[in-house]
Amino acid sequence: GSAKNPGANSQCSSGGEPAHAGKVVVFAAVRPDNVAFWPRQYINLAPGALVQADTIRFIDWRNGERFYIYTLVDLYSRWAYAEYKPKLRQNVSVQFVLRAQKAAPFAFRMVQTDNGPEFGKDFGDRLAWKGIQLRHSRVRQSNDNAHIERFNRTIQEECLGNTLTYKLTNKVVQERLATYLDYYNHERVHLSLQC
Repeated sequence: GSAKNPGANSQCSSGGEPAHAGKVVVFAAVRPDNVAFWPRQYINLAPGALVQADTIRFIDWRNGERFYIYTLVDLYSRWAYAEYKPKLRQNVSVQFVLRAQKAAPFAFRMVQTDNGPEFGKDFGDRLAWKGIQLRHSRVRQSNDNAHIERFNRTIQEECLGNTLTYKLTNKVVQERLATYLDYYNHERVHLSLQC
C-alpha cells in the first residue's frame, strides 16, 4: 500500500487475500474523493445501522404517466417499508424516509441510496439534520445495493404483479403495499436470516 492509503493494496503473503480478510472491520466516514476507503461491507451490529432505499418506476399504460414505489429495507433485520408516490422529488424522498423511521421499531443511523436525483444533496442535508447519515452507492457497482434491489424484485413479484400498470389506482396500490408489508415484516420467512 501507499503512505496515503495504507493497506489499500496490502495482500497476505499466501493466497493474495486482503490483510483484513476474516476480521471484523468497522469503517468510519466515507470520503467520496477516495474510492479505496469506500466500505465494501458495512458491519451491521443492530437494526437501523444501515438501511437501503430506492425507487421502482412504473408507467400507467392508460395515460402514459409515470409513478413510483419508494422502497426501504433494513440490512440487519430485513424489515421493509414501501409507499406509492406520483413524483420523484428530494422532499418526497425525505418525507418517505421519515415516515419509514416513524413506522420502524428502531432508529435509522445510516441510509444508503443510489445516485438518483431524488437522493441528492438536499436529501442528504435534511436527513443529517434529523441525525441520519446518507451514503451513496458507488457508480456502476450494482452489488452495493443488492438487498434493496432484491426487495424491489420481491415486491414486484409477490405483491404488485403484472396488473399494476393498467388496473390499479394509487389507493389500491398503497392498500396492497400495506397488506403485503405486514406479511413481509411479520410472517414471511427470510432465508438470508436463517442459520
